[in-house]
Amino acid sequence: MLTASRKAKLKPGSITAADIMSRNLLTVSPTDKLSEALQVMVENHVTGLPVVDRKGCCVGVITATDILTYEQSHSDEAEEANAEWSRYFDQEAGRWESLRASAFALEHFGHIAVNEVMNTNVISVPSDAPVEDIARLMVEQEIHRVIVVDRTQHLLGAVSAIDIVQLVADSTLSN
Repeated sequence: MLTASRKAKLKPGSITAADIMSRNLLTVSPTDKLSEALQVMVENHVTGLPVVDRKGCCVGVITATDILTYEQSHSDEAEEANAEWSRYFDQEAGRWESLRASAFALEHFGHIAVNEVMNTNVISVPSDAPVEDIARLMVEQEIHRVIVVDRTQHLLGAVSAIDIVQLVADSTLSN
């Protein structure tokens, strides 16, 4: 988070990912199970997690939407469990979606490895990326978080939409 002393030294347009990114991220490994990833999300009130290999490299991202989409694409199994249609708000797409949801979904899919469901197209930036570029990237890609990595894809942190909103709120309040 941007400290008051760092804020005072910054010129407009000079704020980077390193200035506002969250650093101590919760992560999962590619071999973790969906039930474990979902448990981490629920317990920590987050909607997505970087997927990090043993070397600390970010190899993907798993989101609650990914898990719901996986369940929907395998709805024939949920249908067999007498599931009903449910609606949920897809934050990534910004719209309401319908899917066949089963109260037994994790019983059916909880054993699946994260690497079978995760998105391997990681939208990432270097730590010196300007915030303006990050915001533009998030809008263009319709995403709520950008992963911050070094040249070797080692996870450094993440910038979320709320980080950018906080920055704008802070600068508006200080003017």
